[in-house]
Amino acid sequence: MVFFLKVFHFFLNLYPTVVLLFYEKINIVAYATKFSLFVFLAKIYDLTKTTPDTITLIPWIGKTAKFMDYYIADYMKSHGINISKEQFIVLKHLDEKDGKKQNDLAFITNRSKTALTRLIHTMEKKGFVRRQVSESDMRINHVFLTPFGKQTWDESYPVFLKIIEDLQKGIPQEDLLTVQNALKIIQHNIKLKTKINH
Repeated sequence: MVFFLKVFHFFLNLYPTVVLLFYEKINIVAYATKFSLFVFLAKIYDLTKTTPDTITLIPWIGKTAKFMDYYIADYMKSHGINISKEQFIVLKHLDEKDGKKQNDLAFITNRSKTALTRLIHTMEKKGFVRRQVSESDMRINHVFLTPFGKQTWDESYPVFLKIIEDLQKGIPQEDLLTVQNALKIIQHNIKLKTKINH
């Protein structure tokens, strides 16, 4: 094991960028195989501890998104609101314009049609929404808020605002704008390489 550590650090010092790419591959293999050596080596070098030529927001974005998902769900639950972040987003769009087409909701929320169908089905079981077939086209479903869904939205919205306030506490406005602009550039670069257009 000591030999592997020495080799790892040797290449890390000479070729930090290459090793970071190798780390990504190791991480995938470690997740798939659960092989302890790969897991051990993958954890040696944390991507958040970047060298000068490898500063990146990407691992921070992924980790923060996961942390936020857990935090939002736990915070909502602690306030007696049984709702996920994804369900909250759907309620938000329906509160803005009720009766949206289900396919339009998939587009707006960046979800596949299959994934959104599962999400809407779950929300129907919770009593948040109801689906109604279009009178003009039987292939189209419109999604509507139920009275309970509207009540849940009205209760969860101020709680969500408090979550945002807590998570951004202590961050100067100029820093928030800097990060926001950086994320906009990343999104723009992604759109240039993909078919994403919203």
